[in-house]
Amino acid sequence: MPFCINLSLKQVAEKERLLSDLKSEDRLGDERRRLGDKCSRRVYRMLMAQNGDLDTDDPEAGGRA
Repeated sequence: MPFCINLSLKQVAEKERLLSDLKSEDRLGDERRRLGDKCSRRVYRMLMAQNGDLDTDDPEAGGRA
């Protein structure tokens, strides 16, 4: 059973980082920066939240600042 829980946590961590390598473009269309782990995690948590009032950085709500 602990293996199953550990695997599930790893899958969530992987999902949180799915957008981290997404590149953003400037006004001229040149790729400048990647989204990054922290922003990717925030987007994932907002889209998957069951509570609309979720603070994505609140440690009590599972956030990691």
